[in-house]
Amino acid sequence: MAVGNTREWLEDVRAKGGLHDWVNIDHLTRHMANMEYGLILEWATSSVKDSDYLFHFVEIILFSALAATRGEVRETANSILTKMVATGELPKFENPIIRPIDVPK
Repeated sequence: MAVGNTREWLEDVRAKGGLHDWVNIDHLTRHMANMEYGLILEWATSSVKDSDYLFHFVEIILFSALAATRGEVRETANSILTKMVATGELPKFENPIIRPIDVPK
């Protein structure tokens, strides 16, 4: 679950030239998933407050994007993260588009 959408996003970024050539998408998606599950563990053990969970989750995505991307994607990640840290607020995003899953019959 933590890998699928991230992989699709990274593949789209690579196709548009926004991912460093050295980035292995399989490795990066696994590392990001591990950070996400680490955050879930911290939340489940009350080390992270409910009110802080989403902020930390978005930080994981943005920190990873800063390291792995270049160009417009990196600039956008940097801008969003800079604003988050300055204001303490999450950015507003459009509702995600749910992609149907092909289920074999």
